Amino acid sequence: MQKIEIEKIVQARIEDAEVLYKASLFDGSVYLCGYAMELGLKQARFFSVRVLPEQKSF
Repeated sequence: MQKIEIEKIVQARIEDAEVLYKASLFDGSVYLCGYAMELGLKQARFFSVRVLPEQKSF
């Protein structure tokens, strides 16, 4: 699976979650948001993309 395909899936799940939220189906909305986050984090790990910025010391 290519990176762009995963990004499309994540975006689609977020859009689905928004529809559920607007319909006051909050449990389903939260579930899909969590699924999208999990998939996005797995994609970042798999493609070795930095998720968090580096900490800078002053």
